[in-house]
This record gives sequence, C-alpha cells and structure tokens, in this order.
Amino acid sequence: MKRLVFVLIALSLLLPFQVYSEPSYGEISDKNYPSLSVVKWIDQDQIILGDTISVTVNITNFSNSYAYNISIQEPTFQSNIMNDSRNHTTYTWFEIGFGGSISYSYDITPSVIGQFTLEPTTISYYDENNTIYKSQSAYLPFEVNMEAPPELDSEIWRNILIMVSIFVAIPIALFTILSYQKR
Repeated sequence: MKRLVFVLIALSLLLPFQVYSEPSYGEISDKNYPSLSVVKWIDQDQIILGDTISVTVNITNFSNSYAYNISIQEPTFQSNIMNDSRNHTTYTWFEIGFGGSISYSYDITPSVIGQFTLEPTTISYYDENNTIYKSQSAYLPFEVNMEAPPELDSEIWRNILIMVSIFVAIPIALFTILSYQKR
C-alpha cells in the first residue's frame, strides 16, 4: 500500500511537466505542403504614454513539409504616433523545417494616448515545387493611457479586512453572549 501511494505521488509530480512539454500552438499535421502560423503579441497589459512596448512575432511550421524563402512584412507606423526601434520592416529567412519555428521582437514607444491596432504581420513562403503560400497574424488592439490606474496598496487592503472582520465578528459575539445568557 505504501508503494502505491509513493508511485501516485511521484506520478502527480511528473504529470505537470509532461503536460506543459506539449507544443502550445497546435500539433504537426500531415499536410504535404508547408503551413505556417503567425502569432504576434505585446509584453504589457497596461500601457502608459512613454512606455516601451516589446512586440514579439512567432512563426511556426505545422506541417511535414519545409517552407522556403520566407518573406516577412511588418506594418509601419506614423513617426508622430509611434517611435519604432526597427531599421526595416521586411525580414527574410531561407527555410523553416517541419515543426520548426522562428521568433523575433522589436520595440515601439507610443507618442500619444489613445486606442491603437497593430496591423497584421504578413508572410509569403514557398514549397519545394515553388508554389507560393501566404499567411498573416491577427490584428492586435491595445490602449495607451496617460497614467496607470490607481492601485490599492497593502495598507488599504489591511484596513478593509479589519472592517469586514469586525462586521462578521460582532454578530457572532452577540449571538454567543445571548446564547450563554439564556442558560
């Protein structure tokens, strides 16, 4: 019995590592042509005017075929709205093997407040027969604020907890006192 408990505990410790080792974007398909997925994200949820935002793009081949001559086109920004760290907006890679992926990042800094949308990253690529394929990321909306929303610090939370505790404790104490008085 002790051995069974030990085995179950050992398996429960190993299970999370096996689950998280699976690919996060999907599984390799049995397609005979390259199938590239483009995913783009930014590194912040709340963006304040003047913050530098890191934009990351990941391109993954979810097929059993190589993709060749990958051409990647990033959107451009108006310089009075976004400061951009890139020297160019077109990137090229020679190939991405089946199951392979590439990632790159660049920084942008908003110059004005408001709601914005990063246009999709578009890619074109070829298979071994020189057939062209295209793919793109999703649109990526984000908002730039003047300042961060106020956050409640630990002192305020402590005071709230004390007040709630008092409101809970008073009826319990009254009920207990009245119960003893009736005896």
